[in-house]
Amino acid sequence: MRSFDRRKVFNSTMITCLLTAIAVIFLYQPPVSAAGVRDNDGFDDMDSDSTGQIEYPERMKDRETWEWILSSPGLLINLPFAITLKVTEKVVSTVYQPRMVGWMYDLTTSDDSTRAIRPAYSSRSGLGIKIYQKEMLNEESKIELSAKAGFYNRQKYRLSFEDFRIADTDFFTDFSAGYRFLHNQEFYGIGPDSRKSDQTDHALERWWLYWDLRYRLSERLKYSVGLTFEHTNILQRVGNHEAPATIEVYDASTLPGLENEVRILGYTTGLEYDSRNSIGGPRRGQRIRLNSGIYEQVGDDRYEFWKINGEIRQYIHLFAGRVIQLRLDCEINEPISDKEIPFYYLGELGWMETIRGYPRGRFWDKDMLLGSIEYRWPIWHRLETTIDAFLFYDFGQVANDIFRNLEADDIQHGFGGGFRVWNDETESLYLVFAGSNEDFRVFLGYNK
Repeated sequence: MRSFDRRKVFNSTMITCLLTAIAVIFLYQPPVSAAGVRDNDGFDDMDSDSTGQIEYPERMKDRETWEWILSSPGLLINLPFAITLKVTEKVVSTVYQPRMVGWMYDLTTSDDSTRAIRPAYSSRSGLGIKIYQKEMLNEESKIELSAKAGFYNRQKYRLSFEDFRIADTDFFTDFSAGYRFLHNQEFYGIGPDSRKSDQTDHALERWWLYWDLRYRLSERLKYSVGLTFEHTNILQRVGNHEAPATIEVYDASTLPGLENEVRILGYTTGLEYDSRNSIGGPRRGQRIRLNSGIYEQVGDDRYEFWKINGEIRQYIHLFAGRVIQLRLDCEINEPISDKEIPFYYLGELGWMETIRGYPRGRFWDKDMLLGSIEYRWPIWHRLETTIDAFLFYDFGQVANDIFRNLEADDIQHGFGGGFRVWNDETESLYLVFAGSNEDFRVFLGYNK
């Protein structure tokens, strides 16, 4: 079978076009008028008849037959591109008509914009919808229901009540309940030296209930106490995989938490300072969070531990919407007495929340330290919506004791960039391209 040489096809097409142009130049002669004068524009002088009507010349053909024959190879090669561009033009012009955009917005949004239905998507959970109602009891309150599903039975359902003011006080309460099933969670071992070749896979199923009570100390400072309850099952993975199953390589004695019916109750407290000028696209200010909690197993006494985590994000506005974001996170987990910690409650590095160039759960250990620097700049703005492009560099380490075992050789690195669409209230869409020395990943989220 003869091979297809793109270079020969390209050269043949160029030669055909060149011969066509030469033929047109040498063979074409402008028409001659009745007076024998050759017109520069290719038309005879227009004369009037006895009735005073102007006689127009007959319209010339766009191409002669021989011209169609010579240009046919180029036309055939260009045909798929012409069709694609035409269809794209029609689709874009139809979808982005102001009337259609307005009709879709009116269909899914209440007249006062406090209630809406929106599509939602995340790379981890799949495609679904989000329904919310604002200002139900007070101006800050919001009720939200979301449902997403994907291939291999991936699912996530969540109901939340946010910022409900208690009477006319400075006390606010939040409540959240949900369910999630992930068909394929990767596990590589515990510690900073875990190897990619040690990958195993498992499925994770979880129900949760979260409640907290916050007191607004000032406009920017809040203190909170809360309760958390999570029911976790580690199951056989779904689908075909090259890596071995986690439950075939480990068991509950060698990997704490690798079992079903693990119910953990947590008592939490937290302090938050937030001076950002915008929630969806902060340009200046900072956000500082410090949280701690004690967690114990319900129905058994194998697991009991405490956790402390802190986060600092600083936003520095340079000029014309250019922003640098600095981030520093730290998490410490420690068992109480002779109890243990389920592996999925340990400090973690990987995925969108930490080092974006690694898969979720790439590194686990009791302590975690994370840093990040991100540069953002606006590329489009209309009304209340802005599109930013950004570049980032992430780094971090897990360790059994981050203060004693912090080693330069164990620090992991990630880098990349992407785009985000936001307004003052939320980030509605993001597209992230991230790399590391092990992997390259793409993340997409919409109304997450």
